[in-house]
Amino acid sequence: FRTVFIIMEWLEGRTLRGLLDDARRLSAREAASILAQVCRALAHAHGRAVIHQDVNPANIFLLPDGKVKLLDFGMAGPCGSPGRMTGTPHYMAPEQVQCLPVDERTDVYALGVTAFEMVCGRRPFEEGNAFKVMSAQVERDIPDPGRVVPGLCPILRDFILNACRRDPEERPPGATRLLELLEQPSALPL
Repeated sequence: FRTVFIIMEWLEGRTLRGLLDDARRLSAREAASILAQVCRALAHAHGRAVIHQDVNPANIFLLPDGKVKLLDFGMAGPCGSPGRMTGTPHYMAPEQVQCLPVDERTDVYALGVTAFEMVCGRRPFEEGNAFKVMSAQVERDIPDPGRVVPGLCPILRDFILNACRRDPEERPPGATRLLELLEQPSALPL
């Protein structure tokens, strides 16, 4: 019938956004498990020179068996894509806000902001509107999550602070490096 259609996997579960709206904060173990799986998904995409450009809790899906899926590659593009202001404002890397070319470190930043929200129960910048949030992302460092949550696991604190550096040159070069941080033996408390 000359019909174009897309066949997609049926998923049962909920988004990380829904979980955070209910729970507000996750334990270090829960956060690390989700983050590690998203790092693997991003490493797979990055290995094919695909940058997601919209990593955020609404695009992270949690299955009942504990597995995680990274959703919505609708804004994805190749590494080095010309600058476009794409993404969800609270999770956009400074280079996205400034319409500069994107690479793996753009997704790293967004995952760092997501991790901040997972363990702190709020986003790093909660200014009144999207433009103020994006301005803060370009002009200010994120708050130290260890001050927001005293006693925060040092591994998660380092994960967040390294991923959310404003200068992409100072961020880990990709999700694989972040994953190495999370997979250290006995790195996280029970």
